[in-house]
Amino acid sequence: MKVYRWENAKGYGPYIDNNISLGDTLRRRHHDTKYHPGPCQDGGLEHIYPTEVCGFRSLRQMHKWFSPDDIKLMMRYRYKLVVYDIDEEDIRFGRKQVVFKKKEAKPVREVKLRKVKPKEKKCSNQEKKS
Repeated sequence: MKVYRWENAKGYGPYIDNNISLGDTLRRRHHDTKYHPGPCQDGGLEHIYPTEVCGFRSLRQMHKWFSPDDIKLMMRYRYKLVVYDIDEEDIRFGRKQVVFKKKEAKPVREVKLRKVKPKEKKCSNQEKKS
């Protein structure tokens, strides 16, 4: 099965990195447990083992988690979206994310995101009439 994970050249994810500013920025943006639950709050996971890392079961799930601005920020810090191939038995599924045993996973490619569209701002009724 394929899973998707943002990581830097050392294999660290954006929340657990030596780059404090990136991790702090994402933690501030994703402080809500409804849309960005940690593994302990994400139904079906309840915890994360030291041998596991976080990722996503699909690009769609990743895009629901990270906004275009988040993706631009991670790319600026030289993070890449890596696709891993892994046996399903080494993955645990939450509602919003997956955790998987990275040592059991094989990186197969990087996803090249050339253009990331910024979020569209909603216009007020006044702006629509202009």
